[in-house]
Amino acid sequence: MAVCDNPYYDPAWETRLARAEARLARMDVAAEGEIARTGFGSAAHRAALHRHAEALAEVRAARRASHQSIADYASAAFASVGGTADGFVVLPDFEAFASIEEVDAAVERARRQAKLGVLAENSVLPTRQPPGLGAFSHGARVVSSWRRFGAGREIVDCLVSFDEWGGDYHFCLTQCWPRLGAFSNEIFVRIATQLAREGLEFLHPGAARLFANDQHRMAANLALIREVNRLARQFYFYRHSLADDGLKESFSRVPMRWEGACFLEPDWEGALYASLPEALRETLNLPPLPAPGKGLPVSISMN
Repeated sequence: MAVCDNPYYDPAWETRLARAEARLARMDVAAEGEIARTGFGSAAHRAALHRHAEALAEVRAARRASHQSIADYASAAFASVGGTADGFVVLPDFEAFASIEEVDAAVERARRQAKLGVLAENSVLPTRQPPGLGAFSHGARVVSSWRRFGAGREIVDCLVSFDEWGGDYHFCLTQCWPRLGAFSNEIFVRIATQLAREGLEFLHPGAARLFANDQHRMAANLALIREVNRLARQFYFYRHSLADDGLKESFSRVPMRWEGACFLEPDWEGALYASLPEALRETLNLPPLPAPGKGLPVSISMN
């Protein structure tokens, strides 16, 4: 008789998992829809992200319930991790795990190593609040989610974190920016511009008309132009570049000039920080987006 020491095992796990995955797919779309409807970081968006987190927890619980033994669960979990960036693979004794929770903790450590490599630990920034930076200092206040930008071959997935602090709006864009190639800086500015436009449209209904056909240059729109430009000065953007092969993790503020409808003249050395806020470190545990074409709408045109 097979060992059944997994207290979470559910004989009906297949039906349970199918329902949980279907709900998670719906929550992916719903959260993205709230961004378009009410703005990134709005109360409705936060509520949608909370429902998404609940759906993700259901999927994880259903997968945990699909194995009769802790050892089988451990074997399957570690199989999903893959090799490390520097080629080191260390597999534990699956029979030695005493609980499902112990397996989950070990797998999380293994995933971090797989992303960075055992020999790349010194490429990671210390985790602490940078002196003088108030934004991203309280995890409960920070809203984070992956978003998909672009279309076709130009799709870029970016982890966006938002914090309203000190009366201003702070956005951190996390990606392995060097891996995007020669146009990574341009992509960053385009994403920042689109996020700012979304925020401006939410703060000032009617602002959208400035973002087409050079309306931000028309004297007839002068009052609206002045108000939108004033609001744009409250938007701050940060670039979090993940560690990559031979490249260290970095976190910096990128000052830019708002030119009526878009950002220009980014200063890539404007404010380079020596550490990463804990709230932003925690966001790296968010699962990536499903593959393109799996039900998640494209949120932004990169044109």
